[in-house]
Amino acid sequence: RYNGKDVCYTRALIERYREQVRAKGLLPLHRDHYRRLTDACVRLAQTGFNVDEKVRKEIEQREVAILAQTNIAMTDLAGHSMLGKQLGISNTRVASYFYDTLKCKPYYKRGSGRRTADELAVRRLMGKYKKARPMGALVLDYRSHGKIRQEVRASIVSEDGRLRSRY
Repeated sequence: RYNGKDVCYTRALIERYREQVRAKGLLPLHRDHYRRLTDACVRLAQTGFNVDEKVRKEIEQREVAILAQTNIAMTDLAGHSMLGKQLGISNTRVASYFYDTLKCKPYYKRGSGRRTADELAVRRLMGKYKKARPMGALVLDYRSHGKIRQEVRASIVSEDGRLRSRY
């Protein structure tokens, strides 16, 4: 049932966007562009590309080292670890640091109404509070390098040494 609802919703969006593109006279350009792009994405998903394992390992090791240094800097600044159980940064601990320790005015997540320390909130805090800038920069840096580390992990490379993407 869920997939059926999802398909219906997607179809309704397609029709709405098609009308908007048609009204602006861009339907031929849009159709040609996406047809070529879709073909390229399908080929990439099927064949992937070769991964230089030596370079992949070097990048992964570099990112792990940067994450360790950033973690030490965050721990020194906060007085406690900002990492959660799975060695990722704990949004709860980050929010607690900004809102409880530094006493910054909190930003709230839409829908849940809970305090947030997502990227947008951290950037806003850094812009509004000078005292939030050192930890904010470290948090954003940690998240950025964590994402790079995640993208070069060995488990995403197939047995044949190729990386495939899904679109």
